[in-house]
Amino acid sequence: MKYVMEQGVTYLIKEPKPDNSLALFASLIKQGATGFCITRVHPKRIRKRFDLSDTPMLWITTSEVPDERCVHPSDLAKLNMAINDALKKHENLVLLLEGIEYLITYNGFDSILRFVQVINDHIMVTSARFIITLDPATLDTGSLHILERDLMPLEDLSKLELSFPDFPQAAPAGEDWRVPLKERMSKWKERGFATEALSKALQGEREEAAKAFELYEVAVARAEALERDMAAMDLAGFEKEAERIRSRLRDPTTLKEAEDDFLVLQINIERRKKEEQRRRAEDERLRAALESKMREWAAQGYNTAPLAKLSTAPYETLKEEFERFES
Repeated sequence: MKYVMEQGVTYLIKEPKPDNSLALFASLIKQGATGFCITRVHPKRIRKRFDLSDTPMLWITTSEVPDERCVHPSDLAKLNMAINDALKKHENLVLLLEGIEYLITYNGFDSILRFVQVINDHIMVTSARFIITLDPATLDTGSLHILERDLMPLEDLSKLELSFPDFPQAAPAGEDWRVPLKERMSKWKERGFATEALSKALQGEREEAAKAFELYEVAVARAEALERDMAAMDLAGFEKEAERIRSRLRDPTTLKEAEDDFLVLQINIERRKKEEQRRRAEDERLRAALESKMREWAAQGYNTAPLAKLSTAPYETLKEEFERFES
């Protein structure tokens, strides 16, 4: 069967197991495409089953395996750089990502959605084809719909036998290679990131500019990860520190300072938490002692109802009333 697919498109193939996606991937390679497979399945099994001994593969695993190129599922920056490197080196590239469910487990759906959107932006200005295989049962309907919105979902692979119109290729030789980079820079600027360094990089050579954009993208991913962590923290009392960190996160040149400040913030918040726990434990101990004394007075026939009404009052107030009652 001959598969005809548009260039510059990311396809989402929904199936419980990646068998059809891998078969499609192998068929495209046999027709002359250059392949790059990112997989949760052991690469040896794929090479043997689909006769792909010469196809580069990146194994998503928490282990370091000799003779295999591996990436930890939480290392999206490394994964992003590997994909960008393949896109720069090869024309007529077909990429396969198998194991997106595993990536979601480690990074959360929102992070993987942004990761896919970034890669899709890159794919759209190249001659590559990107195939993502996903078991739809692993996502809720809303999340699946969001993922499908930017991609081309395929439930029936027979549709790929149809002829598609030619897709606009990446900028031909002689055209300004800066255009797609400027578009990416504009998106970052709209999100509030400082892009002066990128503007300067665009004035230089193409390879140096591309490298600068790759490093910037990694920095943006790190900054957004820190922002997500901060959003989940109790920052009451640390508003100024948090605002300073957020300001520094907007500029990759101050990312290291932001990360250092974030570490200090985490330590201070943890210290405050422990101090609050200590104070609560001490308060409970002292209140328990007063309540024990109140029970003794009640057993002796004293009316302790007024004291009982103060049980939720601040400890110092409660202590004063007990001393007054005792006297």
